[in-house]
Amino acid sequence: MRLMYFAYYKLLKNWRMKTFAASTLQMLGARAIVLRLDITNACNLKCKMCYLSGAKRTKTVRFSPEQIERIAEQLFPKTKLIYLSCAFEPLMSKNFELALSLVKKYKVPYSVAVTNGQLLNREKIEMICRLQLSELIVSLDSPVEKTYNSIRSTGEKIGGGKANGFNVLIKNLNNLNEYKSKNALEKPALRFNVTLMKENIEELPELINFASEMGVNVVHARHMDYFPEAVIDFGAQTLFNHAELANAKLEEARSLAKQKGMFLDAPAPIPSEFTEEVESDYKFACPYPWFQVMVRMDGTVAPCTHWTEESLGNVFEDNFEEIWKNNFGELRRNVLKGKIPGSCVSCSVNGGAKDLQKISKKMG
Repeated sequence: MRLMYFAYYKLLKNWRMKTFAASTLQMLGARAIVLRLDITNACNLKCKMCYLSGAKRTKTVRFSPEQIERIAEQLFPKTKLIYLSCAFEPLMSKNFELALSLVKKYKVPYSVAVTNGQLLNREKIEMICRLQLSELIVSLDSPVEKTYNSIRSTGEKIGGGKANGFNVLIKNLNNLNEYKSKNALEKPALRFNVTLMKENIEELPELINFASEMGVNVVHARHMDYFPEAVIDFGAQTLFNHAELANAKLEEARSLAKQKGMFLDAPAPIPSEFTEEVESDYKFACPYPWFQVMVRMDGTVAPCTHWTEESLGNVFEDNFEEIWKNNFGELRRNVLKGKIPGSCVSCSVNGGAKDLQKISKKMG
């Protein structure tokens, strides 16, 4: 179900059919929204490729119970798939259980939480299983202890040395699988997210093997994004400067995943050169304005995580029905007319890989 929208969307080759199908779902009042929101802006890790690794410390903000209930009342009845996290750690919010209980109350068909897994203790495992979270996505960039700990730093000290986040994660994943097995549970399904870089690309095939051993059927691998605040050496680590190695390891991992009956969602081979022209069918292809809503910590909404334009409304101040009909409606009409927002320039749907390639060349 999680991949349903994209699967059907790709099957429809004509852009008019794509938009007609999405619009029909809306007119019929069907659950058709993919909802993404963070319920806190806190994270317990400082991963070196993340903008949080070098960003100035900001005040922790969490949705209040009242705010979560308002979001649920307005959006959950229209939501087909909900992500209870986008960029931060959901298990750091004391209201995560409330949010998940409301997902169950409003019978949202598919629920997902993205986590680094460090806080996945037995109490939280019991909670997410009891409330029937559909899928738990764990960010795991390497099955090798040294590499994992190098990338995903806890920023804490234990016994005079750095905390071993890798060992904590493996223990937590084993506890989750043990609890599911003991109670004959299929949910939550387990999936791994991998941020690809020079430091871990050679370990990607090994990660496929590890994922298979852990009962993971889906691995999603993506290129590292460029964040000026991140402490990582982007030029040295981006795979756009190591195309031959990256393509070889990606192909090896794809072949291995196929052998094991797993689904590896990974980037296409990196071209040896990118043209200066941005070739894109974005204006006739991007599906987000038709079915996706992102709610930020201040209640403002956008169609995706790339959005840097003026917000399309605020669910704490405005009626979502009006936001969806009027503000999102105007965006849809503009997209179909070829009026592309500035935010879309760096989006992967609109040639964002080319932008990363240009940055890589400058920093390589």
